[in-house]
Amino acid sequence: MEIGIIGLGKMGMNIALRLKNRFNIAGFDIDTTILKKANESGIKAYSSIDNLIKFFSNKKIIWVMVPTGIVRESILNELLIKLNSKDIVIDGTNSYYKSSIEYHNKFLEKNVSYLDVGVSGGIYGLDRGFCLMIGGNKESYNELIDIFTELSAKDGFTYTGEAGTGHYVKMVHNAIEYGMMQSIAEGIELLKDGYFKDIDIKNICKTWNHGSIVASFLLETLYNAINKNINIDEVKPFVADTGEGKWAAMEAIEYKIPCFNIIESLLCRFQSQKEESFYCKILALMRNEFGGHNLITK
Repeated sequence: MEIGIIGLGKMGMNIALRLKNRFNIAGFDIDTTILKKANESGIKAYSSIDNLIKFFSNKKIIWVMVPTGIVRESILNELLIKLNSKDIVIDGTNSYYKSSIEYHNKFLEKNVSYLDVGVSGGIYGLDRGFCLMIGGNKESYNELIDIFTELSAKDGFTYTGEAGTGHYVKMVHNAIEYGMMQSIAEGIELLKDGYFKDIDIKNICKTWNHGSIVASFLLETLYNAINKNINIDEVKPFVADTGEGKWAAMEAIEYKIPCFNIIESLLCRFQSQKEESFYCKILALMRNEFGGHNLITK
């Protein structure tokens, strides 16, 4: 089976590397360094989508693994022009599910199958296998089960339903991830700055991950990060949000679902992205004005 991977960044490259021993894999990227790395790893890599398409001897199965937004839309629109009937597009990007439904319908007009696939596992997916949430045409899903089996961890993929459901489930997955990360981060700060001042945070993370109710992959990655002896005091407290948390919050508000922790964790990420918080300055001003509390100025 021939598979083309568009976007050979960290996730795309790991997908290609995990599949290459069983399938005939080729890739596309605009970064010459990445192209060199791919070719050295035994993956045919091209600098144009036209050349990637020429790689296929027959039916084209193309996995898109690029940043969501303009880049993804440009790639999908190009594939709409260049793919043929019965070809399959696998959209592994972190994209809004309503956009995925729209692209499903556009590709359907050309008789090209479009699967929206939520991909979880991060940079650990190469060794552990990924978790895949797959929406779209059921026949195409069945046709590609060998690919999903090879790529995923044991029992790590599922068919979620009609077009859009794969990215919808991934959106909720990432929103839960936001909340779990927030809880872990707050708890670790309480250990660090609470009553006791000499608790070994690294050791606690390791211990909690063996038999504890809060044992998790996220705690394991935190332990791994701390174990690298990074000076946490030098880490800038900036946490990006890539869209899924915001989309999930919008969905919760639309359907009146009380997702307290998810929404709060999203707002905390917004807060972290500000160099200085203007609203906190306003709070300080009001507190000083009505209560005479000290106003700290630069």
